[in-house]
Amino acid sequence: MLRSERTISRVRRFSQFSLRGVFCERKGLVIAVTFVSLVSIFFIFHRGSFFFHHIFEQSDLDSEQKDRSGFSSLPPIILGEGKAIVKGHVYGYDHDAKGQIRIGLMNPIMNEPGSRLADIADNGDFYLEIPLISNSSVLFISDYYSEYIVLSPEDTCYIDIDAKKVTGIQEFDVIERSTIDSQYVRFRGAFSKVNSELNDIRFWFNTRKLKCEGEYENSAVLKRQILSRLEDLLKELHSTNISDATKELVTINLQQLAIRCLLWDYSLLGNHTKNGDLTTAVVDMGYFDFLKEMSINVPNSFYGRLYGDCIWLCMDIEKYTFPFEKIVELNSRPVKVLSYDDLLRQKDFLARVLGEHEGPAFDLLTVLNFTSLLRSDLPLNDWQIAELVKLEEPVYHDYIVRRNESLDSMLNSLREKPLSRLIDATEKEVDFFESILSQYKGNVILIDLWSMGCIPCIQAIDFIESKKEKYKDRNVKFIYLSDDHFDYTFWENKSIQIEGIHYRLNQNQIDFLQSKYGMGEAVPHFLLLDIEGNCIINQKGYLKPVMENILSIIDQEISKTKQGTLVVE
Repeated sequence: MLRSERTISRVRRFSQFSLRGVFCERKGLVIAVTFVSLVSIFFIFHRGSFFFHHIFEQSDLDSEQKDRSGFSSLPPIILGEGKAIVKGHVYGYDHDAKGQIRIGLMNPIMNEPGSRLADIADNGDFYLEIPLISNSSVLFISDYYSEYIVLSPEDTCYIDIDAKKVTGIQEFDVIERSTIDSQYVRFRGAFSKVNSELNDIRFWFNTRKLKCEGEYENSAVLKRQILSRLEDLLKELHSTNISDATKELVTINLQQLAIRCLLWDYSLLGNHTKNGDLTTAVVDMGYFDFLKEMSINVPNSFYGRLYGDCIWLCMDIEKYTFPFEKIVELNSRPVKVLSYDDLLRQKDFLARVLGEHEGPAFDLLTVLNFTSLLRSDLPLNDWQIAELVKLEEPVYHDYIVRRNESLDSMLNSLREKPLSRLIDATEKEVDFFESILSQYKGNVILIDLWSMGCIPCIQAIDFIESKKEKYKDRNVKFIYLSDDHFDYTFWENKSIQIEGIHYRLNQNQIDFLQSKYGMGEAVPHFLLLDIEGNCIINQKGYLKPVMENILSIIDQEISKTKQGTLVVE
């Protein structure tokens, strides 16, 4: 039992004794004793310097917490949706600091990053609920303490931080943290021992040693260097006296970092093309041998923060065994909706690499193919839903079907009350767009040339969407031009969510526009035309200041009309 708990227990017993005295002592004595009891309780529960040092002076956790956190090895993974609780207190917290706690996580089913953010209360308390499908590593970030921690669905991780130990550090980071007393943070509850040991070995800082740096002569050099760094880090890890459970967790995360480096598209293709070698294979099958040694097809891989990312990268590794010129040709083909044969081909290639044909990696490969469709706003069809039913883990089916139904409902609602006009112009003449601009004359026109799969393009669209309400019923037209590289359904389902006028163009039409306006090949690219059709902005790329400037000029152009509504003479 903690020292503070023993003290509280004594005070409670003393209070009970004092209250019983009502029946046998004089009233004045009873009032005095009760007052002393209440004052004692106030000071014990008051979160100030009088109390908080007890947490950081305790020599060990109590027996209950040892039983819950002192694993000899990591508990087996059980998949299922749930919420982990992260709660704690920053002792010595200055409420004027307006501090926050952020948890960074990766959802392996969707393979998309996420985060949860909570303000630190004036009294130093914080509380977050983190959605998970299994025990998993996440990144805890604050001004006082930042490190990987392990969370468990339906369980609570308590974190107590002594802010006075980090006083004077202006920009707290993992390097400066190494000079601080390791006892400035204490864990209780789920995985408390593992989380304490992750802090002791400065795990986050050490992960930065395992990354791709600079250019590599070829894929063999890349592989040799990354695996050599991994081996050195693992030797260093196993020379420590931390628990086997923590060593297992760290090994899983380091291996997944190495896999991401070794399968990263730029690392493999970028350096291959710089050597001017376009006719030989980027790698041979032997390059992928490291995947067999990294336990990528075992359930405990879900403890790693990057497991979904690793399997996502495995979906497309077969292409690296082709010459670069063939990869370019494949990438130039229109993106089609996933077929059953596509899925079988991916799983077959992974089976050849791993020497086995089933397991968590294969199930997650199937899942990520389907959730990539959802992320592209494509509801699943019957055969895809049927494949989910075959998977051993019901959480996959339940989670994805729920997301699928939500997407389907949203798209149907938009089709019933459309926000946009969609024109597939791929069969029209090359210069057709020039010929139709006249119909929009008298309006300020923002033209956005974008492409599906371009993250900055989507960011720019989202920014403009958030500002459109002020332009409702004003003489402003938003025109979106996209290529036909993606299947029509991809384009349609995304475009109906974006208010405006949408044209789907073929590559010749896009080349004509880029040449006429000197736009180059980069997307997104913006053209702003004034009410007379003159181009007053020709801007590429997405940056928030750029977008704000475009909107500011739109406002200026609107002000030239009568209350924003053009009077046509």
